[in-house]
Amino acid sequence: MSFFVFYSFIFILGSVIGSFLGVLAERLPREKTIRGRSECDYCGAVLKWFDLIPIFSFLFLGGKCRRCEKKISPYHLWVEIITGLAFLAVAFYLFPYPLLGIDLQIIGQFLFWLFLASCFIAIFFADLKFYIIPDEIIIAGIAGSLAYWIWLAFGSGFSLISIEAWRGLLFSLLAAVLAGGFFFSLNYFSRGRWMGMGDAKLALFLGLALGWPNILIALFISFLSGSIIGLGLVFFGRASMKSQVPFGVFLTASSFACLFWGEKIADWYLSFFR
Repeated sequence: MSFFVFYSFIFILGSVIGSFLGVLAERLPREKTIRGRSECDYCGAVLKWFDLIPIFSFLFLGGKCRRCEKKISPYHLWVEIITGLAFLAVAFYLFPYPLLGIDLQIIGQFLFWLFLASCFIAIFFADLKFYIIPDEIIIAGIAGSLAYWIWLAFGSGFSLISIEAWRGLLFSLLAAVLAGGFFFSLNYFSRGRWMGMGDAKLALFLGLALGWPNILIALFISFLSGSIIGLGLVFFGRASMKSQVPFGVFLTASSFACLFWGEKIADWYLSFFR
């Protein structure tokens, strides 16, 4: 029963945070304040607190505005569900047996991964809807990643764990420089045609967050998946070769996957050369 309560709490927490992330992804690209009350896109009615309960309110109202009864976009519903599932995936991975053998380092990693998942989801939907990656989220991601690696390095004392933590910090800085430098170069030499400046800033953040070699795996998966989906859209007439591609969508999705399987994929690939 304690397992069920723990995982249920994590999913609910994720859906609540997802509600806020949906607001960030929708307002920051349009330079709107995030402090304003939510309102209906059609009639402008300010939504009450009981209309904003994650997932439940949308389902209870049948996806309609309580006042004008027009259909509401399921955008926020999807953000809330996806964030809840992302939080749940992190909890399942790091805490397969909740409340057993948990130490401070695992708790720190858990909170950091939830933070990264939140950043990734906000960037994913902002880029998907507006083709813009908000600087505010990038700055928060860089600051949070630096804080985590520094805490890990200084908080472990002078031990083997501390050496590994310092190694992780240095490799993360290296990954940030390499990934960011590569994308900034693409942006500079193509004058923004191949890669946007937002993607370059995002690569800097992802390099710092994932470290080496995870960032390399994430970049490979994002380029591969982006190419496959992009060519598929062109083939079915949904896009052209000149269409703008929200590459941040592929970068964040592949980076989230690499939190779980990045090192395993790298080890599998390197095993062919041993």
